[in-house]
Amino acid sequence: MFPGDILIDGYNVLHAAGFAQQSYRRGEFEKRRNKLLRLISQQLSTRERLRTTIVFDATDPSVMPSAPHVREDILVIFAGEGGDADATIERLIRENSAPRRLCVVSSDHRLQKAARRRRGRFIDSDVFLQRLARRPTPEERSQQQVEPTAKHTGNLPPGEVEAWLRVFEDIDRSESPPRRGRRELKSNSADMTRPGRGHQAIPSAEDSPSADDLTSEIGFWESRVSELWDADPTADD
Repeated sequence: MFPGDILIDGYNVLHAAGFAQQSYRRGEFEKRRNKLLRLISQQLSTRERLRTTIVFDATDPSVMPSAPHVREDILVIFAGEGGDADATIERLIRENSAPRRLCVVSSDHRLQKAARRRRGRFIDSDVFLQRLARRPTPEERSQQQVEPTAKHTGNLPPGEVEAWLRVFEDIDRSESPPRRGRRELKSNSADMTRPGRGHQAIPSAEDSPSADDLTSEIGFWESRVSELWDADPTADD
């Protein structure tokens, strides 16, 4: 989703996620920041987290600002001089060495214009959160990772190959048609040639005798006709 650097307007996204309040008790804003960081980090890939920077305002005395630090693989920055996060984000946009690979996450038009000036991209905070929500949850991703590799590689556990071979061997034996004997072929052929038998069903491809069986049967009838002719040469054909 984000091939380059991600620069997040923390307070703006905090409001879009419904985590912001008009005022905070001591330490409460820090808890809400951490909740937002967990939400974002769980839905970003490792590569995306390592390329993400989130900037928070630091104007409220109850915020308890601290030095930039890494949390959940994300670089967290508190606004510098004046405590204005927008000014800090604009400076980071100007200083970015590859602005075309930069994505600014904020619904603030001021920051979106700053990104556009440097040919960077931007996305509204609510759209950003919606896209994250459509991604697989951490539990779903872990289930995908532990899926047995034998399903894709065919490397079955020892003994399982032999077990499946025995199963298919039994199926093959139970479903194999019985071999047709010569006597049965002769009987069927005689029935088909006798007058008055009525319409005979056309044999299917599975019931058709082989070439060897046909040759043997033709030889039998030639021999039989020859015997009848020798016994009574005057008999009609």
